[in-house]
Amino acid sequence: MRISFSAVIALFALALGALAPAAATAQVNRPAARISEIAPNPLVLGTTRISFVVPSAGEYNLKIFTVSGSFVASVLESEAAGGGEFTTAWDGRAADGTPVANGIYFCRLQFGRIIQAMPVVVMR
Repeated sequence: MRISFSAVIALFALALGALAPAAATAQVNRPAARISEIAPNPLVLGTTRISFVVPSAGEYNLKIFTVSGSFVASVLESEAAGGGEFTTAWDGRAADGTPVANGIYFCRLQFGRIIQAMPVVVMR
C-alpha cells in the first residue's frame, strides 16, 4: 500500500493535536490563528523565519516538536498579547541549546483551543 507524503504529514499533525474539532476552530468574522510561512524551509544554515497570525488578543505559543511528538524547543511564549501578524525566528536548536539533528520537525502554534502545525525540515 502506498501512502502520499501529504497523508503522512496529516497523520503526524493529527498525532500532535494539530487538527482540532471544528467547533474549537470556528471563528466568526475573524481569520483563524495560523502559521502562514516558514522560510527558509529546509533550514540549512542560520535561522528560519516563522510568520503567523493570531486573530485577537490572547495567549499563544510556538513550539517545535519531533515527528514522534517529543518537545524540542519553545520558540515563543506570549501572555495575553494583541492579535495580528507576527514573525519570529528559530535557530535550529533544542531547548538545551544544542543543535537538533537533521530531520523533519513540526512547528506548532497554539492559540487558546486552536492548534496548527507546519513541518520544518533541518538539513545541515
